[in-house]
Amino acid sequence: MKPNLGPYDIAIRLGVGAGLFILLWVKEIEFPLNWLLLFISFLLVMTGLSGSCPFYWVFNISTRSSRKASRTHRNATAADHA
Repeated sequence: MKPNLGPYDIAIRLGVGAGLFILLWVKEIEFPLNWLLLFISFLLVMTGLSGSCPFYWVFNISTRSSRKASRTHRNATAADHA
């Protein structure tokens, strides 16, 4: 699967996933909720590490900026100042 997560999206996923995992480690949470939070934490960390999200892929969403788009923007900005 192609990477579809931008750097901010990856940082947020890794931070929230790690935070949930630490919360589970420190605080005693009852049975059904602890497994749900562990699963969500695992998903966030794995999608953050891989750089791609299956849900984004299904809906054709990408928070990753393409190099072509940034080059085009840079060229347009340079032409405006000339």
